Amino acid sequence: MEQISKESILEAKEKLGDRQADMIADILSLKQYNQSRHIACCPLHDDKTPSFSYNARSGSYFCFGCHRSVDILDAWMMKGDTFLQAVEKLFQEAEMPHNFSYRGVRDNEETEFCYPEPTYAPTKEHVYAYWQKRRISPETIDAMDVQEDTNGNTMFQFYDNADVLRAVKFRPSRPVPHGERKCWWLKDEKHKELKPYVGLLFNQHKLNISEPIIICTGEGDAMAAYECGFHNSSSIPGGDQNLNWVSYQWDFLNRCHQFVLVYDNDDSGRKYIKEITRRLGEERCKVVDLPETWEMPDGSTKHIKDLNELLFYGGKDAVINAINNAQERQIESVIDCSDVQDIDMDGIDGMKTGFKELDSCINRSYCGTVSIVTGVPGAGKTSFLSTIINEGVDQGFPTWVYSGELSNNALRNWTIKCRAGQYWLDKVVRDGFTSYQIKPEAIKKMDEFYRDKLLFFKDTYDATPDALFHSLESCVRKYGVKMAVIDNLSSVNLGAFGDKYWDAQNQFIRDCIATAKRLDVVMWVVLHPKKMVEFNRAPDLYDLSGSVSAANLAHRVFSLYRVKEEDRQPDKNGKHKPYTDCSVQLHIMKDRFTSALGHVYPLYYDPSSRRFYDNLDTLRKNYSWDKEEHKEPLPFLTEEQIRMANGEADDSDPF
Repeated sequence: MEQISKESILEAKEKLGDRQADMIADILSLKQYNQSRHIACCPLHDDKTPSFSYNARSGSYFCFGCHRSVDILDAWMMKGDTFLQAVEKLFQEAEMPHNFSYRGVRDNEETEFCYPEPTYAPTKEHVYAYWQKRRISPETIDAMDVQEDTNGNTMFQFYDNADVLRAVKFRPSRPVPHGERKCWWLKDEKHKELKPYVGLLFNQHKLNISEPIIICTGEGDAMAAYECGFHNSSSIPGGDQNLNWVSYQWDFLNRCHQFVLVYDNDDSGRKYIKEITRRLGEERCKVVDLPETWEMPDGSTKHIKDLNELLFYGGKDAVINAINNAQERQIESVIDCSDVQDIDMDGIDGMKTGFKELDSCINRSYCGTVSIVTGVPGAGKTSFLSTIINEGVDQGFPTWVYSGELSNNALRNWTIKCRAGQYWLDKVVRDGFTSYQIKPEAIKKMDEFYRDKLLFFKDTYDATPDALFHSLESCVRKYGVKMAVIDNLSSVNLGAFGDKYWDAQNQFIRDCIATAKRLDVVMWVVLHPKKMVEFNRAPDLYDLSGSVSAANLAHRVFSLYRVKEEDRQPDKNGKHKPYTDCSVQLHIMKDRFTSALGHVYPLYYDPSSRRFYDNLDTLRKNYSWDKEEHKEPLPFLTEEQIRMANGEADDSDPF
């Protein structure tokens, strides 16, 4: 399907030039139209004196009374055309060839989707009556193609960009008591219920991408906006807690240049508006802040929950003022010290590492921060991060990963085996070599459960800083990514050599910190020691690549040291070194948030699942995909794990 871009629409409008003024006047039958001045009465409100004036630069009319604009596409759509039909007429008038043969054609290759076949009532009397009580006129009901089923319910129809009906949502044409189901989707024999996984916006087929698009959180709100003359209005398919529609509509949304977002006056709505502006791009968003209350003529006040309630209690002027006064969400670079709010770290979003003792000390890895992980080759950095990745995804932190050392296949194998755990592994011995393979049924379950939650930077792409940060930002917006892992910095193509290489590496760390803050993600970066030698201790800040100032910019620095056999030997007095009855020591070299600096934590490594753990409960842990209750013993216990189970392992206090 050949996409229609904003640029091609502008090109067609430029070809028509000022002809558009007379064409719009003719399409809308404008009253008191002055052809020489291109001014008329506004068709969007009761305009007694002509205030609807044509702007040659924008190719559209603007009303100085209600502050709304209408271009030629809007004019055709106000007369019943869809956006695609309007564009087809525009291109024909401009003599611009374009293939519109796909309009109204179903995609026969989309075998997993079943197109709805709704049954309509002969009239809309119940729908008209109910929505008129909510100040939505029959004209708006018809314009937005709202229908009535044979039981009198309201039917909201969702069309795609090819004008094909893809989903139908119902709600009773009456007030819905608390506890009763408020809405449902058209059912069929194949899918039982056609849920909004299609991710379409209500009224999407009539949205003009060359103009600001109003996105509400309910169909009633979208109709309220339309009722007040804002015809480029839509609403999300599900509740404001479900943003899956963003990734489905990614291409369409990228072709839009501005959004006006309307949210509900509750905690869920406030959380939604913060996340959706981040996903759509703050620079493209304006936000409508509804009044909390509305004073009635009798002096009483009414709480305003949404746009439809504002229309009901405040009337059209209240809605028009609210939308016209939508505020830009600008990214400010400076803030007055007096306006800076004190922050309770417990209130900042973040993910736990999954290691009980470590989490009790550092609390969590916070969004907007960068943690550096270092250690010599073989110290366990990849296994440690594999555990962190799976913990993050399991806690609702979709994760983006770049690995310069592992191919995408190897990286998948490393993370998925850790996620499976011992219970879902089979021991395989071939030619004297022992390996552990994941059971096929587990792989299938994990792939289904974690789709769109763990994303790898393609190993065929050149890993330049620009490419990495662009990929990460796109995934934050499209998939809601909240954690990023870069393993490792030395494999990033910094485009610098010699002495300039260290400066470039330091700059990359600074860019990581800025990106983590801007995108509000948890970021982990692997930074190797300067000299790849065999340390008899954990590398510290002064051993890291680049200058120590780069590491000092990070919020936390973790150093891994693999315990050697000689470390476990007693000294001449028969005393053992602390934390040597383990696989790896985790040293905290820096922590800006807590007093964890200098603490050491013993970690253990399970060779079968490649999972790090700090106790057997961590090793036994079921990730969210695994709904089984495993009461049997772990199948591949090592001698170290058996000692731990018998209470013989070193349990010295890490503090």
